[in-house]
Amino acid sequence: MKRLMTALLVLGSQMAFAKEPSNILEIETPLEQRKHSLSEAEVKEMNEVANLIRNNDHAGALAKLKPALSRCEKRDEGSGKKSLYFDTMEEFLEYSLSAENKSTGIQWVADSCPRAYNHAAFLYVAAADKDNAFKYLDLAIASAPYWAEPHNERGYFLGKLKDYKSAIAAYEKAIELADAHENSASIKPLSLRGLGFILTEMGELQRAKQAYLDSLVLDPGNELAENELEYIRQLEARK
Repeated sequence: MKRLMTALLVLGSQMAFAKEPSNILEIETPLEQRKHSLSEAEVKEMNEVANLIRNNDHAGALAKLKPALSRCEKRDEGSGKKSLYFDTMEEFLEYSLSAENKSTGIQWVADSCPRAYNHAAFLYVAAADKDNAFKYLDLAIASAPYWAEPHNERGYFLGKLKDYKSAIAAYEKAIELADAHENSASIKPLSLRGLGFILTEMGELQRAKQAYLDSLVLDPGNELAENELEYIRQLEARK
């Protein structure tokens, strides 16, 4: 507790302190179920977008997202602050007190902007719109620095573009964040499978096999991972 209070005093001398967001609600999307500090209107808005995506109505989802994206992109104009989403006070303090961020005016916000950016990135990745895909991936990552999911999506898109080295870096960052932050843990098996796919494409079969095996520890019986391991065994048998 003494360490925490010291940290709070340091922060108070450097920036307007951000209170921990209240009104915790459980929301469910096709990607995950986790706690968000959002208004009921934002929860409803993001779930409607997620449902449209799940039903393959990408045009409808993007149209539904446009007002939120416009609001989010204008959020920090003229404020001199950087609005960021964190799940916990510990995350906020860890980020705020790091050497590279001590001089930055940081505002802890509880809004749907990271999710909106990530939904937009998913839609533009699906449309093969490279510029907008990377634009919204960058915004999602910047606005929620400890959230693994945008890094996972970046890895997938970079793999589609055959930029395998960068794809591996993105998947490894997603895995690192999933290990360090409980609210990102659910993405780890998906990131491991993505990493396994890229490594298989590069011919690094032992590393690929280990990634798939690690994913099965977290997601036992996953059919995709099992099929990919069988494919790797077939490749090895041909050598």
